[in-house]
Amino acid sequence: MLFRSVGEGAKSIYQRFKKVVRYTVGHEVMLKDSLAKELCAR
Repeated sequence: MLFRSVGEGAKSIYQRFKKVVRYTVGHEVMLKDSLAKELCAR
């Protein structure tokens, strides 16, 4: 490859999104972790 990616990839954005969801569930901003089912599947 001649060019390297310098931007943020989809994986890192998704990891940050999951972290925010876990934080909001932990602090009772959201009532339910909608990612729990998806996380167990992986």
